[in-house]
Amino acid sequence: MKKLLFALLVVSLAACSKQAVTLEGSLTLGTGRIDDPPLANQSVLLIPDSLVGKSLEQYRQGYKQEIARLEQANLAVGNLLDSLQTVFKKTGDKKIEERYRAVADSGAKLKRELENYRASIFVFIAKELSKQASAEVKTDNQGNFKFQSLVEGKYVVLAGYTSQKRSGLLVKPVELKPGANKIVLNFRDADPILTYAPEE
Repeated sequence: MKKLLFALLVVSLAACSKQAVTLEGSLTLGTGRIDDPPLANQSVLLIPDSLVGKSLEQYRQGYKQEIARLEQANLAVGNLLDSLQTVFKKTGDKKIEERYRAVADSGAKLKRELENYRASIFVFIAKELSKQASAEVKTDNQGNFKFQSLVEGKYVVLAGYTSQKRSGLLVKPVELKPGANKIVLNFRDADPILTYAPEE
């Protein structure tokens, strides 16, 4: 009986001595300066490395294809407007002028559609990726976040964001070890494809 109690004591002491795995960090709109504005109340995902790579590549390909489609349509509208303008200058035909206005309105609508797609798609992608996440937290008012009770291993920390000047996905690989792990997530971690800065 004493041996059994001693064995239980050793096992429980070993379990207690094992360090908990945590990850804390900050999320900012800058590139690592002290005065970078924080991203407050923003979802941050922790996804196992083995799950995120293929999904991200599929989203990148889909995003590139959709942007190419919308830009091609935008270019076609621009070419049509140029042609109508040339014909109107030569003929002065009022029907051509009316057609020009209608096409210009359609072009403006298409441009808004492109801007809206680019501004909102990253938050959608982040929501879809959250289905594979091991954990999800929100940043506080200073852009700080903390994950607790984690399992050590390789992960990707990911946040979809949208701001006045930029939107996209921030993606940072991390290897979690026992104890406290720390990271900073900022525009240096912007996905090279899934990023959009609207024209001024």
